[in-house]
Amino acid sequence: MIDPKNRSELHSIELRRVYPAAPERVFAAWTQPELLKRWWGVAEGYTTPLAEVDLQVGGWYRLGMLPPDRDDMIVISGEYRVIEPPERLVFSWEIESKRGPPVISTITLRFLKRDAGTELVLTHEFEGPKEMGASFKTGWEGMTARLGRWIAGAG
Repeated sequence: MIDPKNRSELHSIELRRVYPAAPERVFAAWTQPELLKRWWGVAEGYTTPLAEVDLQVGGWYRLGMLPPDRDDMIVISGEYRVIEPPERLVFSWEIESKRGPPVISTITLRFLKRDAGTELVLTHEFEGPKEMGASFKTGWEGMTARLGRWIAGAG
């Protein structure tokens, strides 16, 4: 969990993307294991053999994505902190399989109803070197693009 006393090292990135779907559908894509397995991954070719969700405040999730050229899964896990369907979802984020000290982050997803569907506002707050933000942003851009293709029926 991010230490509020250590705010000087807290950084964040924000992405926004509009999907041609109702907030309920986009929220479900982030919270239902069978749907997460269809789109979750940072780039094309990734698969998601692991998707476990205990959708309750204090409940945990584990997502494992498998790169197309390796057999070691990248596992992300965390705890749900706020669940307000279909408007907001807040959870911790930790890369389990990363070597070195753990980087624990907080992800906030807001699902805003728009005429064109749903605007997803993703905020990723993290402690540590600010440079990590570029890597997180690249990953989230890939993830949100894959979600968009899945919602459009092409993924």
